Amino acid sequence: MPLTCYLVEKVRYDGQRRRIERVRVHPILGGVTGFAMTWYREKLVAALEGGSDVFVVAPGVPGTGRVLRLSMNEAGCVRVDGEDELADFLGDLPPM
Repeated sequence: MPLTCYLVEKVRYDGQRRRIERVRVHPILGGVTGFAMTWYREKLVAALEGGSDVFVVAPGVPGTGRVLRLSMNEAGCVRVDGEDELADFLGDLPPM
């Protein structure tokens, strides 16, 4: 079980929207959401590879968003949909 979970709030992609440049994340410790931090893609990948659970809340009607877990596909791309595409994809998160 991971020691810390993280919730991604916003994302910034490169100009082609194929690769994450950075994300705004909140640690979740003991059920409490901590202060926002900015992570570059390398830190996000390191957290995923280190076994941390990282989630996004899919936008929708307030209070009804689905919680989606991030993972890395075989191509090394960070995704919420499990597809084997050659691009990062975190859903429709707001931009940073």
